[in-house]
Amino acid sequence: AGRHPGRAPRWREGCSVKITRIRLEQFKQFRKPVEITGLTDGINLFTGPNEAGKSTIVAAVRAAFFERH
Repeated sequence: AGRHPGRAPRWREGCSVKITRIRLEQFKQFRKPVEITGLTDGINLFTGPNEAGKSTIVAAVRAAFFERH
C-alpha cells in the first residue's frame, strides 16, 4: 500500500535494515573484490592489524547509506 512506481518507499517507524554481508570492489584500497559474510544480529566487530582496511569498510557502508550517488 502507498507504493508509487519509480519512487522509493518512505522509512517508517519500526523499520530496520539488517546487513548480512558486505562486498567491496574498486573502493579505496580494495581494487579486487573482498566480501565479509556471516554478519549476525546485534553488534559485529572488525578487528585486524593497522592498515588492514577496517576504516575503509566503515567508510564504504557509510557512503552506501548516507551519501548521494
